[in-house]
Amino acid sequence: MKNNKIILILIFILSGLASLSQFKRFNSSQQQYEMWFDLEQDRFSRPIDFVEKIETNYPNLTYIGVPLSALKGSYYADLDSIDLAKKLYYKSMIDHPFLMYGEQRMSELYYNINQMDSMTYYANKAIMGLPNNAKHFYLKILSLKYEQKGDSMIYYFNKIDEKVKKSDHALWRIVLAGIYEDNKVKKEDAKDLAIESKNVFPYDNEINLISEWILYSREIANTSLRNYNKIMKMEDSYVSYKDSIFSEIINQVPTNQKYFENYIAFLVRTRNNTKAKEIFKNRSNNFSKINPVLLDAMNQIDERNED
Repeated sequence: MKNNKIILILIFILSGLASLSQFKRFNSSQQQYEMWFDLEQDRFSRPIDFVEKIETNYPNLTYIGVPLSALKGSYYADLDSIDLAKKLYYKSMIDHPFLMYGEQRMSELYYNINQMDSMTYYANKAIMGLPNNAKHFYLKILSLKYEQKGDSMIYYFNKIDEKVKKSDHALWRIVLAGIYEDNKVKKEDAKDLAIESKNVFPYDNEINLISEWILYSREIANTSLRNYNKIMKMEDSYVSYKDSIFSEIINQVPTNQKYFENYIAFLVRTRNNTKAKEIFKNRSNNFSKINPVLLDAMNQIDERNED
């Protein structure tokens, strides 16, 4: 009888703990749903009463593995409660020591309050832990600028996994902007990277523009883009004018694949096949891959000529 009472008490306690656990998880899931949008947009602005209610002990991670303490710390940082934010970031490093999210947020915090030595310390920890992360790389670029070691940007960029570099546009935008703004990077190294970026992402407008600042000049690149946008809005009936502007653009910026391909397409549409073939023959070697649709159009021109 006594044993039965003990068993009942244990069942009651365990049931209570299970219910409490479920309640905490449900409550956390509601909070996480709201915080998800803030995390996606990297904007952590909420009223203090919302922030104080965020549970960071159980559960201590979101469903995608981000430490809740780091998210709560980010809200406190936005509220200028710097000491509370730091304390929560430290906790997040323990809660998930491999994600490096706490180190990233700590580095960003120190950058925002202009404590660059501490910012550099945590930026280094973040990129050493996860070198393929774009935000970690951006923080490393900022720290290299502070340390006046801009010539090391390409070195750290080359340490990133090749598969990641071929899929992550942000990494290229970060390194290109960094080397453009820093005169310590060797010009030839900067130009080599700019050309490589165009081969990897030939149709990324931002990557193209920054790489063209490096390869030609900011003035030439910006003027060519303005002229290109202008003539792309014009009807093909302005044949002579569009032809002259296209020709000027690809002479000034010969490595922009979008300019090149749209010029060829314009020449084909306006039945200037001879010039289209000439431009294609002389300039297609500037690009690692050619749009299959354009190749097909050029092959059809050759077939018609043979007939």
